[in-house]
Amino acid sequence: MKSLESFYVTSADKCYLLSHGLSPSDTVQRIEVAELRCDHEEADTRLLLHSRHAAEAHAEIIIKSPDTDVFLLCTAMQKTIGTKLYLMTGNGNKFRVIDVAAVSDSLGEELCASLPEFHAFSGCDTTSAFLGKGKLKPWKVLMQHPEFCAIFSRLGNLPIHDDLVDLLNEFICLLYGDDCSRSVDECRYNLFKAGKCSDDALPPNSDCLFHHIARSNFQAASWNRCLSPMLQLPSAVGNGWQLESDGQLHILWMTCPSAPESLLEFVQGKCKTGCKTQRCSCLKSGLKCTEVCSCSEGQNNPQIMDGEDESDSSDNDDENDYDWDDDDNMFDDLSE
Repeated sequence: MKSLESFYVTSADKCYLLSHGLSPSDTVQRIEVAELRCDHEEADTRLLLHSRHAAEAHAEIIIKSPDTDVFLLCTAMQKTIGTKLYLMTGNGNKFRVIDVAAVSDSLGEELCASLPEFHAFSGCDTTSAFLGKGKLKPWKVLMQHPEFCAIFSRLGNLPIHDDLVDLLNEFICLLYGDDCSRSVDECRYNLFKAGKCSDDALPPNSDCLFHHIARSNFQAASWNRCLSPMLQLPSAVGNGWQLESDGQLHILWMTCPSAPESLLEFVQGKCKTGCKTQRCSCLKSGLKCTEVCSCSEGQNNPQIMDGEDESDSSDNDDENDYDWDDDDNMFDDLSE
């Protein structure tokens, strides 16, 4: 304590200032700091609240943390706090002190303001990431399409607006390499039809993505209010989480099936022999090849067979009584 001018200690929602007396025999003084009394549940946000308080009396502030969340919050809040921030992180050979103010100036105000929301959306401690995408791929998309900075900055406001959900759908389409689709459902269908990725590598459907956006929005709301003592957040229930019978919060992944039932039971053929033998998985299952099969040019394709039947219809009108509209209705269900 002799080397410290003051020392702050938190306990539950309170914060105390500890200071030593004028002589070694004096007792340690404890004073509650009313302006630092808060309802923050995370140390990440509380660090920023204390930094703003410290900025009133100090020209430079060093925050020690290994957490990426803290670094991004510091970068986003640097301009608001005003005082120069440094982040001390790492151990051994990886120990370093990051000049947060320099990082903030380099990135620019608009990008810095969107960092917490982008971090929440692309995956953090409380939200899931997109399989196989990590952080680098979403970051590259953001750099290629800087207009999404303003869109991500809108996260953190409750409730979520429909147009924001639509715009974030477009971002996910770009993340999965589809610059034509405007919804994740359309993107999923196109990728599935092209056979470019496995089922578990497809983007989430619109229902699943909506609940992910809700969780990201809720987390962003907490981070955006980190400089306020009272966050006054609503319940997490209904914001991407649900309360189970065990009394614990659980992630609400989706409320609708991941795909139409007809699609979940669907067979996708990939044979290259014209679909004449049992090597064709569709023919083997007693099904007709469809547009999602890579063998769609084969003779088991209903459109090709329908064309052949029409050419002979004058001689076999009574025999060609198969209703091809049933397949068209199935395709309508798949596209929906």
